[in-house]
Amino acid sequence: MTKLLKTSSAIDTINEIISTGRSRNLLHLNAENESFNGRDVQIDGKTLINFGSCSYLGLETDDRLKQGAIDAIMRYGSQFACSRAYISCPLYNELEELLGKMFKAPLLVSTTTSMGHQAVIPILIETGDAVILDQQAHFSMQSVVQNLTTKGVTVSYIHHNNTEELRIKLAELCPKHSKIWYFIDGVYSMYGDFAPIDTLLEIMDENKQLYLYADDAHGISWGGEHGTGFIYSKVAHHPRIIFATSMGKGFANAGGIFVFPNEEMKWKVKNWGGPLTHSGPHPPSVLGASIACAKIHLTDEIYVRQHELISRIQYCNTLLKQYNLPLITESETPVFFVGLGLTKVSYNMVNRLTQDGFYVNLAVYPAVPMTCAGIRFTITIHQTYNDIEKLVESISRNLPLALEEEGRSVQDIYRTFKTLKFKTSEYTATSIKNKAFQIQYETSINNIPKKLWNDLFSQQGIYDWEGLQVLEKSFQGNTEKHENWGFHYYIIRNNFGKIIAATFFTEAYSKDDLFSPSEVSRHIEELRKSDQYYLTSKSLMMGSLISEGNHLYIDRESTEWKPAFIYLLDHVWKQQDVSACDGIFLRDFNADDVEIKDLLMDQGFVKVQLPLTYTFSTFDWNDSEGFLMQLPGKKRNKLRKEVLPFEDNFEIKFVSDLNEEEITHAYKLYSNVATKNLAINSFPLPVKFFKELAKNENVEIIELRFKENHMLRSGGLPIAIGFVYKAQGAYCPVILGLDYNFVTDYSTYRQMLYQAILRAKSVGMEKIFFGFSADEEKQKFNASSESKVAFVQLKDNYNATVINMIPNYKERKPIALKAE
Repeated sequence: MTKLLKTSSAIDTINEIISTGRSRNLLHLNAENESFNGRDVQIDGKTLINFGSCSYLGLETDDRLKQGAIDAIMRYGSQFACSRAYISCPLYNELEELLGKMFKAPLLVSTTTSMGHQAVIPILIETGDAVILDQQAHFSMQSVVQNLTTKGVTVSYIHHNNTEELRIKLAELCPKHSKIWYFIDGVYSMYGDFAPIDTLLEIMDENKQLYLYADDAHGISWGGEHGTGFIYSKVAHHPRIIFATSMGKGFANAGGIFVFPNEEMKWKVKNWGGPLTHSGPHPPSVLGASIACAKIHLTDEIYVRQHELISRIQYCNTLLKQYNLPLITESETPVFFVGLGLTKVSYNMVNRLTQDGFYVNLAVYPAVPMTCAGIRFTITIHQTYNDIEKLVESISRNLPLALEEEGRSVQDIYRTFKTLKFKTSEYTATSIKNKAFQIQYETSINNIPKKLWNDLFSQQGIYDWEGLQVLEKSFQGNTEKHENWGFHYYIIRNNFGKIIAATFFTEAYSKDDLFSPSEVSRHIEELRKSDQYYLTSKSLMMGSLISEGNHLYIDRESTEWKPAFIYLLDHVWKQQDVSACDGIFLRDFNADDVEIKDLLMDQGFVKVQLPLTYTFSTFDWNDSEGFLMQLPGKKRNKLRKEVLPFEDNFEIKFVSDLNEEEITHAYKLYSNVATKNLAINSFPLPVKFFKELAKNENVEIIELRFKENHMLRSGGLPIAIGFVYKAQGAYCPVILGLDYNFVTDYSTYRQMLYQAILRAKSVGMEKIFFGFSADEEKQKFNASSESKVAFVQLKDNYNATVINMIPNYKERKPIALKAE
């Protein structure tokens, strides 16, 4: 499966998702209240009960905090504009003294928690240390940790809250590093689950090299003595724990708090901690309000408020259980997540709850995995018990309606969230069966009439009927599991027997860095020397890793094409579960096809830009000179310099069969290319594929050999070889092999491209599929590029997250550090 989050591609993907939410009036909203009371929020002229606030104890509207801010402004003005390295506003001392009484340890205050991470992490994590990140650790920590690799820090991930995996990782890292830092949240912001702090403390007792860096932004105020948070309620002070939290949530202000085991560590950060030195300080108003809030935390009033909130949380949990709703994590945190599965169901539910008078948060990728969309809501003491009851009742009433309206069922939620334990019988949503369509599902092309399939997929490449026979024979019965593919064919007909959609999928193991930068793949390949399946996934891919082109036939003129496509996806999802595949990869769509994009993003797929793919179809010439003359001047001159002078060195052969010895040599040449070319990083093809191609009547093999006067240089063997599949009107190079001893001096790769064009013309082809990569070389021959996209849906983003942490040194500039 392809890597999803990398530099500009990641930005484009996420921008598109957020833009979709914004266009549906679900994200980037503006409140219209003239004043806030904590309970209500006005959006588009409608007053909603606010279940999206993180001010859990309702302190943001407290008159004491307001007065504290007013008094501070009156005494010190709107700002104190000086770096804290020189001088601080007097209110800082008072605030940090009060916070010190709460946490009973050395601490620093930063303008935001994110800015604080940027100050603290690079100072404390030293060259030679190792960092382990929980998969769901907050992005503000992950983004800082990514840059640590530039100073020799080893960075790795483990699956969320997986303490056994942590033990394994520690055993691996401890012999090589003196300190290993594990980064976690105390309370995770989406699902509202806790870090397994008790078990982590046991592991820290066992392993003195382990340090904990914990961000408890969602745990402060409503938990712990004096509201110091969830982590502090478990361990108030530890010599190997750095504690971070936010004043921007339950504490009802702005800023971050960083608590250290000792004064030395605190001053090390304060003396040269990035943003603590060079960024602007808090305005006096925030400091004044924070002082007032800290004073409340140091009285018994904080426990009264905590009790009020916990009572509401428990009441909400009881109601959700009574209504049998798909709550993903049942715990006593103020963060709740109701799982819905597909993105479009979440859109529907948020709209319905809004109409019922409730504001909740839309939760879709990248905040949660692609298939794990839902609604997130929070409990505060501003809300009444009646408010909570009405919200839960509204969710219960609207859930089956939203599922039915979107043509989904509760089975979607079960399929996504495997740990759920609720009864499907209480839901009346329609089944995924659609009486408007019939599906023909096969596991071999031999069960589909040859003419029927070829009429749908003519001139497409190696996935016509005969080509799929080759693939089925080649990728079954092999030794290695990545060499064995499952084949799944789908033909969707309407009630009149008309075919509306058809395609095939291959079920196979693929490398998750398939389209990653070469430097990233090179790093991963070193790790694969000890585990060849490291960062690989089993996926269902539309088409195959061998084929290219339009793998989906769909009758876009039919009014039924969209429901037919969704009906197809239902069966693909079913097969995903049966085959235990990690993801689904729908590929080679036109980048400008907005209808397809909108349809698939509603189903929880993420659009990913593919490398440019190249075709050649300009055959309005009669001979080689005619081909050259129709090229633009610069390209024509390049070919005259880089290709034609070497042509007389070669004997060009087009053969239809190879013996065992020749296949062995061909495989060696192919292996040269596969090892060197990491732009598209995939598992090596099995030898069996070469044998099946060599004996297939639709395949011809291009051989480049030196003529007699040069033959000794190569031992008389081919120095370049290409396996080409001839479909109806389409010439499809499938495999290329090169002897790199001659590529530079004899321009053999360009020679192969040139000879393929001449050959395609001579045998009456209308199109050549030149595939991905080697853009510059293919452009010299006037091949046309097409921008294609894929739509990807992963059950778990873990592998993609790990790959994104690997630095692409080739892309980095010498001086500036670039967060990826």
